[in-house]
Amino acid sequence: MAAPAEIMKYGTFGENGIKTLPDIYDNAVEKYGTAVAMKKHHPWGYQSISFQEFGKLLSFLGAGLIDSGLRSEDRVVLMAENSPEWTLVYAAVTSCGGIIVPVDVQLTTNELNHLLLHCQAGFLIVSPRVHQEILEGMHLGEIKVIVIGEPDTELEATTLGQVMAAGKEKINSGDSTYFRAKADVKPEQTAALCYTSGTTGQPKGAVLLHSCLVSNIESIKCRLPITAEDTFLSLLPLHHTLSTMCVFLTPLASGSTIAFGRSMKSRIIMEDIAREGVTILVGVPLLFEHLAAFLKKAASGKSASGEGFFKRLFSGIASATARLLRRKR
Repeated sequence: MAAPAEIMKYGTFGENGIKTLPDIYDNAVEKYGTAVAMKKHHPWGYQSISFQEFGKLLSFLGAGLIDSGLRSEDRVVLMAENSPEWTLVYAAVTSCGGIIVPVDVQLTTNELNHLLLHCQAGFLIVSPRVHQEILEGMHLGEIKVIVIGEPDTELEATTLGQVMAAGKEKINSGDSTYFRAKADVKPEQTAALCYTSGTTGQPKGAVLLHSCLVSNIESIKCRLPITAEDTFLSLLPLHHTLSTMCVFLTPLASGSTIAFGRSMKSRIIMEDIAREGVTILVGVPLLFEHLAAFLKKAASGKSASGEGFFKRLFSGIASATARLLRRKR
């Protein structure tokens, strides 16, 4: 654990003029530059995004969303699996003064319909799987649908790539609408509308202000020695506020790398931890119980290739530990 003097003094954000989420993003891009912000394995290869690239893509997407009709305080429902694109959508919407509404990809059609009506959504941004399995047959009226990636059905929809291309063209032509919108975002504005699980009735929307989220980030950084040398493993669904705060916004503000996990299977989680040099894993009790049971089974030799797995695991952990020790010297 770092000495108290090494932990960020509370109030530093305000002193540096960081009061909104766009301030958080801009500060991270300027401060950490070419360092890796996010990385993810895909079937087609390895995706790595630096902080500078994140900032550039963020501006293109923000400008494209405004060009598509997004205005301040418009609600944008985001229903997609964890990915770098998920974080870009969240950041772009909140940078434009819009209100992001992250929802569970496991919602049924009826549940999604209720939330769309309740929050008065103007936009719905979804993954291809959600577009194919959930939206077919829904009557979305004037809601604009944007798909992250290529649609898997014949349903008409705009892709995120098309929106970003339009935004890039706007910015390259000298249009400053996005940058003016970003500068106009105020701390007291609503940044996110997060719905409860609805276990005792209809889901209720919790309103989160920019000032609230920025204060939470600062509080976490005050108490934990999170630095640019850390790597987080993103496993918990990002639509949960815990995950948004602790596995996206705080790492981004700290210059840490976010590695997106390939699976919730214990073996793959442990392989990702070793390969990516993960130093921080945010989870819930059930996740750690499953990991503990897996490690116990592997240690007893009851799982296949247990010895080889542990060699790879401890090699990765040793590398991460060495980095932590160098940091404290």
